[in-house]
Amino acid sequence: MGLRLKVLLIVSSILLVLFNTVSWFIDTRLMRGFIEAQREDASEEIHAVDSIIARDIGNFRIQGLDWSRWDDTYDFMQTVDPEYIKSNLNDESFGDIGVDMALFLDTENRVVFNKQVIDGGEASVMSESLIRFLTEDERFRVALSAEQDFSGIVAYEGYPLLLIAQPISMSDGTGEPRGRLYFGRMLDKGYLDEIGMIAGASLTLSAYEEGGMVQGEDIYIDIDQASHEVRASYVLVDSSARPSFVLQAHYPGQIIARGVAESVLFMRAMIALSFVFVVFIVLLEEWLVLRRVFRLESEVNHIAEQKDVEARVTVQGADEFASLGKDINAMLDMLQSMIERTEKSEGQFEVLANIAPVMIWMTDENGQYAYLNQSAREFIGDTEGKNNWEDSVFVEDKGIRKGLMSEAREAKRPFRLEYRFRMKNGEYGWVVESAVPHIASSGKLVGYLGIVIDIHKDKSIQLETKAFTKELEEMNGLLMAREEKMLEMNGW
Repeated sequence: MGLRLKVLLIVSSILLVLFNTVSWFIDTRLMRGFIEAQREDASEEIHAVDSIIARDIGNFRIQGLDWSRWDDTYDFMQTVDPEYIKSNLNDESFGDIGVDMALFLDTENRVVFNKQVIDGGEASVMSESLIRFLTEDERFRVALSAEQDFSGIVAYEGYPLLLIAQPISMSDGTGEPRGRLYFGRMLDKGYLDEIGMIAGASLTLSAYEEGGMVQGEDIYIDIDQASHEVRASYVLVDSSARPSFVLQAHYPGQIIARGVAESVLFMRAMIALSFVFVVFIVLLEEWLVLRRVFRLESEVNHIAEQKDVEARVTVQGADEFASLGKDINAMLDMLQSMIERTEKSEGQFEVLANIAPVMIWMTDENGQYAYLNQSAREFIGDTEGKNNWEDSVFVEDKGIRKGLMSEAREAKRPFRLEYRFRMKNGEYGWVVESAVPHIASSGKLVGYLGIVIDIHKDKSIQLETKAFTKELEEMNGLLMAREEKMLEMNGW
């Protein structure tokens, strides 16, 4: 993985963690604040709707009091004058005062007058079920001996009915009550839509069910997280403090929607800024770091490819890269010096090997011949430098020699062997061969250094083997010293 990619991944990972942290903060803290604000707003809105309904109930009650505490109404309960009905209880009057039904009862609870207008249609008499509903419910049977009335929203056959019930008395409050007056108004969809326009909500009324919402508890607020719609529910009570209907208001969650929009805008801004930040960091990294790193890498690779130990890397500035360049140049200086010393040592070794009266060879770690001295090449007639020593070993001795050398190489130990060898004149003669392993400081076998002595002409030459073996060991020591220097050079 390249350095650029690593830096990009690191920066991206940091931004990803930051992005997730911000997202968590928005989801758990910021949005929670918007939701709570939306709940408070919904609570205020439902209270505003309740205030409007309470105002309308109050106005309806005052209007009923104007009728129930009116001398003309008081006289009508005794005379049942048709002129009163014609003048005050006609269809136009019903529309003016916003009444859908009216019922007048005497002190004996007998019907004196009743009228009903449904959905702005033709007037008719009340249904028997409605009359029973109004006369038999104890809530509406207000006392005739005291100033007592009823006002509120009640459920009639599942529909919300704004109802008032008041005793009929004289304008100055004197005289015994002559009956009861009932005014009613159906709270239809048009009425709720009218209030909803004021409150900015869609309103519904549903009959209160026992075991449902509890009167007097806080407003029930539910928020749809997907659509952001807010539904607030509130229990309405009548003048007798009995729950009658559940008012539900449906609001568009503007606060939540605005919060979501702002959050999305913020996240988009975060993404854009993150992208700009990544680009900036990458460019800054490219200019301040990577450009110099890759230049330094290129110069080092060029020196390695050209094997030009005299070349040096460029040093600029006074920062860590400049210090690294100086260190590389210092190592190149050391390497050049070591190579020069090694070449000098190798030259000395080759001079000594070529003037030695014995044949000297060197192999690599794989057993391949890497060097034959002048005596060895002349002995086998190797004028082209092919180093084909094994080709001249007598065929019957070749397997024995190969097996011995393999065992020695496996055990990293010296070996000694006498065998027959074909000389350059084509004849076979006896030679004695001794070799010692060349082992690096790490314990790795680097190769073998060996000498071969021609013992065919003079068996007495064997007496000199010990002396040459000692000389071989000294040469191996020289070679190992050179190898240690090379290992030190390669170790950096």
